[in-house]
Amino acid sequence: MEKKQDNYFYSIFIRISPTKDNRFCKGRTEAGILWPDAAPGVTVNQSCPEGMIGYAQWTCSEWTLHYTPARPHIQDCKHIWIRNLEDDVNKGIDAVVISLKLANETKHQALSHGDITALVDLSSKILVLYYEQSETGGTELFYSFTGSMIAAMSNMLRAEIKTAWEVLPEIHQTRAASQILKLVTNMGSHLSCTRRSVDKLQFTVTAENIGLQTFILNNNASDDGDSIVFPQKVPGVETTSSLSLPSDLDIKNWLSPCKNYKTAVGVIYNHVGDFLKDENLSGSAAQVVTKVLSFSLTNDSESIQLPKGKEVTVVLQHLLQKDIQLGLLRYPRCMFWNFTKQTYGQWDGSGCYVIRTNQTHTMCSCDHLTNFAVLMDINDNIKEDEIQSIMTYVCCGVSSFTLIGTLICLLTIRSLHGRRSIITGNLCFCLLITNLLIIFGLDQTHHKVSYSFDLIRIVLTSSIRYD
Repeated sequence: MEKKQDNYFYSIFIRISPTKDNRFCKGRTEAGILWPDAAPGVTVNQSCPEGMIGYAQWTCSEWTLHYTPARPHIQDCKHIWIRNLEDDVNKGIDAVVISLKLANETKHQALSHGDITALVDLSSKILVLYYEQSETGGTELFYSFTGSMIAAMSNMLRAEIKTAWEVLPEIHQTRAASQILKLVTNMGSHLSCTRRSVDKLQFTVTAENIGLQTFILNNNASDDGDSIVFPQKVPGVETTSSLSLPSDLDIKNWLSPCKNYKTAVGVIYNHVGDFLKDENLSGSAAQVVTKVLSFSLTNDSESIQLPKGKEVTVVLQHLLQKDIQLGLLRYPRCMFWNFTKQTYGQWDGSGCYVIRTNQTHTMCSCDHLTNFAVLMDINDNIKEDEIQSIMTYVCCGVSSFTLIGTLICLLTIRSLHGRRSIITGNLCFCLLITNLLIIFGLDQTHHKVSYSFDLIRIVLTSSIRYD
């Protein structure tokens, strides 16, 4: 064993000689690290890839003689620039300056899965540091700080680093994603208390994958009869999904993070729903198909129960509309992320139900405020459905040709003309129309099936009357 030391980290290199019976795990390069041959049951520690600090671990399985699991454990590996920012926090450097550095680095640097967990923890420390230093700060300073922090967390949700998220164990994905929800809501609540406004909409902070708005509320959610709607239409804020608060909602007895007035915070997230893994749904066919929309009246991310009879209306746009149209996703469910269940939370449908749905949107009603999304089931029987569709087309096609042939015979052969042939012809015609509707109409999910059956009923009724 050889120990090597530099200014940043210790790296441990282990060389394992194969056993005499030649039972060993063959070395290879994985995750940018060269792994040596290893004896069964041995855990190998290697230094992280160049530019990163920490260790990577991988175990040689006694049973398969392959390294297990499929990828090495490198959650403890993080880039050196993250370590430098952590040092800045420990030194007590201005949190606003650190937040600007964090936003810039996360925008331009490639992130590994070890970076993701380290960055979420670092964001929490920066926020605590700012609150400790905030006695000298004002509204504009905190607005700038919040913008930088939200930009940084938005960068952590970039589509191009989705692979890095997916390499993380599900429990680590859930922990990081749920922590982002809490941090953003907390910052929004504190931002709403920095300045009282005469307008309902107080602040708007936007980034590529996160949009935040804060609102001023009176004793009722609205005194002018109009409900509060999030998000409000302002430049840079997408409004394809929305939440409406009841206009007569009485909130005067609710706790508020601000001393003399009530506020609300709304946040809409891209991609974060992909990483909120529910232990109860592991291995199941459920998938988040919308953005996550959050709305809170306190600085707490947990669910807030509304008074009896009061409900919020949430409209969420589907992100996978083509898959829904093809039948790959079905059965929408209105859900919320319940932080009180499991270790870091789970999807829960309590108090929520679907009002209506189509290919592009689902409208939900819920009796509480929290983080909302729509989940759909993946259609595992799509291949069987395709086989059934092919059989339907073949059988209906053959039937249609024979019916057409029968109609031609009944119309052209004079000896077959008569009352019986008229009845037979009408029935053949109706069956032909039915086959054509099945072939061209019933598989179109954007049409109402009932319309097809109404047409069949009209044709049959007409044929009977004609008789």
